[in-house]
Parts: sequence; C-alpha cells; structure tokens
Amino acid sequence: MGPGSRSEGPGGYQRPTKRARTGGRGRGRGKARGRGRKSAGPQAFVPEVVKIDKASALRLKGKQITGTDHMGGGYRMARASHGTDAGCWYYEVHIDKDKVASTDAAYRVGFAHKKADLQGPCGMDRYSFGYRNIEGSLVHASHRVDQANEPYKAGDIIGCLINFQSDELEDIESDHPADDSAFPKDPKKPQGNYVRYFLNGKDQGVAFENIPPGAYRAAASVFRTGTFRLNFGPRFKCWPMPEHLAARLPEAERTAKPVCELVPPLDTQRAVHAIAQARAAELARIEQARAEEEERKAAEVKAQKDALKNARRNARRGATSGN
Repeated sequence: MGPGSRSEGPGGYQRPTKRARTGGRGRGRGKARGRGRKSAGPQAFVPEVVKIDKASALRLKGKQITGTDHMGGGYRMARASHGTDAGCWYYEVHIDKDKVASTDAAYRVGFAHKKADLQGPCGMDRYSFGYRNIEGSLVHASHRVDQANEPYKAGDIIGCLINFQSDELEDIESDHPADDSAFPKDPKKPQGNYVRYFLNGKDQGVAFENIPPGAYRAAASVFRTGTFRLNFGPRFKCWPMPEHLAARLPEAERTAKPVCELVPPLDTQRAVHAIAQARAAELARIEQARAEEEERKAAEVKAQKDALKNARRNARRGATSGN
C-alpha cells in the first residue's frame, strides 16, 4: 500500500466463540477450571488480498463474473473488497468474448463507494461513477451524457483510474453529503478528485471531477448475461502506457498503483502475523500459569480442610476412648 494512502476494507470482526457445555445440569459435573483446557495452537498465515464483493445474482468463477437469469432484467454490480480515499489507483475490466453471453448485454464500469447499491449499475446513485459500453456514455447519479467516450464491446479492455487530489475528508456523519462532482469543463486541468478512463490503452480523457471525498472501490456492473473480469493487478494488459503516450499524463497518473496494493505488502502481513502469534502464545502461557496456580491453591485449601477434618475426627476418637 503506497505512502499517504488510506485503505478501507473488511473489518476485523470475529464471531464470538461459544462456551463449551459442561456435560449436564447442576454443579460439579463439568471439568475443573483450567483442567483439560487445550490451547488453540498457532494459526496458519493467510494473506489478505483484495477480493470481489458482488450482488448475489452474479456468478463468480475464478476472476470471471457473469450475469444470470436471476437478475430479473436489471443491472447488478461487483466491486473490490477494499477502497481508498487517497493516492492514485488503476485497474482493468476485461469484457469477455463469451458465446453464452447475451448479445444485448450492457456494461458500466468505474468506481463505487461502499454505500452504492449492488443491485444496480455504476452511476445509478450519487455514490458511483460509470462508463457505459453503449454510446460511450458517462453516468453519475442517473444523469447520463452520451457519446462522451468511445463505445466498447466484447474483447475490449477498459482501464479505470482514480486520482485523489483533495485532502478533504468524508463527512461520515451525513447520509447526504455535498456532491459537487461534474463532467469536466477542462479535461486537461481536472479539479479535485477525478476519474479517467482508457480503452485498449487509448486515453479517453477525464470523465468526472470534483468527486466527493470518500473511500471508493473498483466496480463494474452488467445487464443481462454478459461476462467480464476484474483485474486488480499487479500485471495489466494495457498498463503502463508506452512512454510517448504516458508523457502526456500527470506525474501522479504515470505512477498510479494497482488496486491489489490496497492491502499491506506480504512481508508486512507476515510480520504482523508473527507478532500476533507471539502475543497469543504469551497470553496462552500466562493463562496456563494462572490456571495451574489456581489448581495449586485449590489443592492446598483441600489439603488443609482434609487435615482439619482428620484432626477433629482423631480428637473425637480420643475423647471417646478416654471415656
């Protein structure tokens, strides 16, 4: 993950573990506290990666996403599991040549906030921005501008880039934050945060500018049974651009990072995992030592009670024999 970037992804929530049953009603039927307790043991390292979050009606097979007959004739969206609100990021959408795909399938690709509805297309609401295959339309908040870009078709690759130039933070307290986004007046000098598209490596220009602050995710949507693939990197078909073409882009765009780098580097993840495992082992050692100390104290108390009981019994016997 690049310096200065702020990644937004799945939370660290874990389902609480259920308490083991004690084996029956009442007291004393379960095992003594700390006795027979097994340590969870070391957890295998599982790297964090940028995954795909999608509408349930879409079918996901590997990296291929296909619309199904269960969509009811509407658009459905798939998007990255991680988003960001800083830096410059790039990914690609491959429109597959699938014989099964409907000939009248339609696509919209771009970026979407986590608040965007998965049961609709990119650009349906104020939280997403889309580039449509038909007429090369650009769509945001259901406002469409036709013939803004070149149309695309099966076999094409759409490159999607988002660049955050503003340091303004998202107003997470408001359900309807200000939205000043617009189609650019001067594509050569985009204002604020903006989105740019590429078609098979050819620059289509800046599509949207003054995008409201927030963590946006790579996203694409399909109508009917079309098929596409989301490529989050690090290897792309059409990026980086040839030097003579890339020279026309701003420096921030030429050094755009692949969306797959929204997660920490593998070495960092391994280091964090090792630290967490060491801490877990230390906590387990402390817990085990505490349980053993409790058992030792319980054994001492029991021994004292038994000794006192025996002393009283012997005293009674002595008094009886004396009489």
